[in-house]
Amino acid sequence: MLIGDTDTAWRPRWIWEDTTPGVVDTLTIVHLAMGGKVFDRPAARLDNAQFSRLETYCHRILRPFFQDILTNRHLGEKETHGDIDLLCAWDGVDVGTYIRGQDRGRVLEEADGAATQPTGEEDQGASVKRLFEGTQFTAWIECIARNFKAEEWTRLGTEVGRDNEAGDGPSPSASHSNHMGLRWEEEEGSKHPDPTFCQVDLALIPPAALAFSHFMFSYGQTLIILFSAIRSLSPSLTLGGTHLEIVHPSYANVPRVRVFLTLDVSELCEWLGLDLGKWRSGFNELQEYWTWLATPKPGSVLHQAWNIVVRYRPSGPKVSGQAKRRRQVWDEFQVWLATSEQSPWAETRGEGVEAGTSALRGETDGGSQDLRDQSGDTMGRPEDPVPLDEIARQALVRWGRQNEFDRAVLSAKRTAFERWERQDRRRRNREAQRARQALWDDFGEPYCTKHYCVIPRNDRVSLWVVDATLLSDELGRERKESTWFRFQHIKKQGGNQA
Repeated sequence: MLIGDTDTAWRPRWIWEDTTPGVVDTLTIVHLAMGGKVFDRPAARLDNAQFSRLETYCHRILRPFFQDILTNRHLGEKETHGDIDLLCAWDGVDVGTYIRGQDRGRVLEEADGAATQPTGEEDQGASVKRLFEGTQFTAWIECIARNFKAEEWTRLGTEVGRDNEAGDGPSPSASHSNHMGLRWEEEEGSKHPDPTFCQVDLALIPPAALAFSHFMFSYGQTLIILFSAIRSLSPSLTLGGTHLEIVHPSYANVPRVRVFLTLDVSELCEWLGLDLGKWRSGFNELQEYWTWLATPKPGSVLHQAWNIVVRYRPSGPKVSGQAKRRRQVWDEFQVWLATSEQSPWAETRGEGVEAGTSALRGETDGGSQDLRDQSGDTMGRPEDPVPLDEIARQALVRWGRQNEFDRAVLSAKRTAFERWERQDRRRRNREAQRARQALWDDFGEPYCTKHYCVIPRNDRVSLWVVDATLLSDELGRERKESTWFRFQHIKKQGGNQA
């Protein structure tokens, strides 16, 4: 029997609308396998039989909380598991949103094993120590943890980070990963003296994107490899855990243009040239899985990508942490693709030169959008946008998003022009200040208003009625030692001496 309410009051949609103001950014759940290492103590590794029983238990406990639950696929040859990764369809989050923050909690029990007294209706059966209080979303996660009979839980809401501009992996990214640590008794109702401590990872997925995420996160490498392959063709096409989109830097110093393309797995595989039916049949060995990735339809997007990868081997700078693991996966696959006898691309490996692009960083030679000179001033008016590459343009046409992209670029141009105008005003003000300073250095500090300037010079004071803007502009173009002569020139053209 479930502990706690599971009626409408506890539904995620109500919690989301009540506690989270507005849409923040793009949701792409990049949930790398944690291997049972989230908590201070390592989780026990489970054999396949234990894993299957734990999976059944988790699905039964979670069913009242989510619309649907899927378990990430793994290779048939895998004999032990450090944790279990579950994708949970949650209607409290939409594609394009995520919840901020990190939480942690522990289900407390007395020394004699009895549950502590509940502190309210929502705390039936156990009380939870809230390290980060104040949100009903946290209370909902606690309710799930209690039904799991979990000892502790943690929510790494920013585990991977948001809008990864560095581009060192699948990006943009925001993780709704909820890790549950529990002591699990294999036989329900048994009094096993030493239950196994397990780690259960829950990734909250928009229901519409569940199948897409299941495809991306299964086998542990799909998202990393496909993201890198697509990025080797186009710096503007971004594959995430929930959808494919265009992320294009159309103008300097403004937010990138983002246009959603698809979250349909069948459409994605058809575009890439992959056999989705073979994926559904499963893979027993890593070589079998890699061979499936390496044999797309001729002429498809993925076929073009592998043709580039085996010849130029895109590389990038040194990285660390999770990015280092992603880089390792990608580098190992590239080596296999270009050299393994089982790879259909091994014979096409060319000498070539290392390409000036990094598939894991999305960088190209001369691709910087920070158009600044050494003084820090922005250069030039925002006229034409940065052109979109051909692969991305074809993707827009394929999914009928060209008009939406054009509108987004036009909006970005208006924003860029507004920012340029502000920067240009600041530049002109700096130039006027430098011109006034040059005048002060020669003749002493003047007193200026909108219509006249009082200028001290040696033993006399001159009052010139001039246009202040003309004065500043003219002085800004002259050398310091000729300032006074330019002053006389302005006076003869229209200034009057008082």
